[in-house]
Amino acid sequence: MPEQKELINNSHLYFICRKHKFRFVPECLWFDDKTLKLGFELLCYNNSIKSEGVLYEYGQYFPEAIGFSIHDKYKSKLVVHYPNNSSVTIPIEHIFPFFDAMNDLNSFSDRDIIDYEILYIGKSVGNNELSNASARIKRHEKLIEILSDTLENHPYYEIFIILASIQAPYNIAVSSAEYTDNILIKNNSLDSLKCLAKSHDKKKVVNLMVACLIKYFEPRYNELMKNTPISGTELFIKDYKKDHDINTVLTVVDTSCIPYLNLFSEKQKPRNRHLIYKTIHNENGRFFLQDIIS
Repeated sequence: MPEQKELINNSHLYFICRKHKFRFVPECLWFDDKTLKLGFELLCYNNSIKSEGVLYEYGQYFPEAIGFSIHDKYKSKLVVHYPNNSSVTIPIEHIFPFFDAMNDLNSFSDRDIIDYEILYIGKSVGNNELSNASARIKRHEKLIEILSDTLENHPYYEIFIILASIQAPYNIAVSSAEYTDNILIKNNSLDSLKCLAKSHDKKKVVNLMVACLIKYFEPRYNELMKNTPISGTELFIKDYKKDHDINTVLTVVDTSCIPYLNLFSEKQKPRNRHLIYKTIHNENGRFFLQDIIS
């Protein structure tokens, strides 16, 4: 679809994640003109957890709905039917909170439902067919390795790919407590530094962000960069180094705009907003670069 192609072409990073399989139980589905009953199943290491919930007055949540069904292929999606043969498909993660609030389904935890463990972080720059997210992921040996290991050793998990884009323009702030726009650092104004950041090569930005993210999350399949310096830091700041002092790189990974999605790793706890600081120099009072990923 055109919108999906545009989304892929505009992405700069991708996260390969895993989460416990969480799906509907088709035989538990029942509804009338006001009430909807659904069954939920969570696959775990050595068993599965099942529970049922009832949603009364479902018209508050699905106005004008005339019926419901479980997706034929994906048991983790509910199809809501409307007049004139129209329908909307909704993932289980967006349905479950309604039922949990009404029925207190405490046999399921947030970590099992909305927390996605990052296994690998990769980069994709531009809409070139060889470098966009779709092309990179399709032929990526790490994805093949992850899928193979999951199917063979962890069948209770399912794999997700989350695309991310670096928001532009890049913002420049000052690390000291007080500053004014007319402050000069080595004869360069704050405005000129902002212009430099906005025009910087996107590939260098992506390289630096990927390096910072890997050092922060330490995903289990990004072995090469876990114990090495941040490759890309010097590459990124070399154009500024003669004229500007850059103190800290701040990366913000923000999934708060996506309902029910927290990111975590073995090293970092689940959150919908991660602040990642990487100090380049120890001196105080220098500029720092803030790139926001969402």
